[in-house]
Amino acid sequence: MGCGYAHPGATLIPARSCRVRLIDDAYRKFDYLVVRLPRRKWEAVAASCNIPMKWLHLAFAICLETIGTYSLKYANGFGRWWLIPFIVLGYGGAYYFLSLVLQRMQVNVAYAVWSAAAIILTLLVDAIWLRQHISRLQLLGIVLVLLGILAIQLSTSGRTGH
Repeated sequence: MGCGYAHPGATLIPARSCRVRLIDDAYRKFDYLVVRLPRRKWEAVAASCNIPMKWLHLAFAICLETIGTYSLKYANGFGRWWLIPFIVLGYGGAYYFLSLVLQRMQVNVAYAVWSAAAIILTLLVDAIWLRQHISRLQLLGIVLVLLGILAIQLSTSGRTGH
């Protein structure tokens, strides 16, 4: 009695015992503050733009992975210690959002889109910010990668499951 915890909008889930209450309370507070509040805001944004959340989560994963990759490149073997948080948060966030995507999408589609889009994004970052030239062969590669992703998506769009 009195050992349960509920946050606004949640159903009351009683803790298994008063001894476990502190751990359960801390977990629920962390889960509510860090995971659920931002997700609800992004769900509203995604709904207003008619974008499924799995694709928005995949876009976050791709962007964070690219941030982690460029941070790793410019850290010079961790000689620039101030880039280490960007590396950890970039890759950690990328895998967190990828784990959310894999709850709603098949692994082959998610991984194909994630890896191909990350390659394309790094190529675009190289071209825009680092002023590197994109050859016609690289442009052809981008088109072929996008066609491959489209083929995978179309072949699995009728199926459900993980």
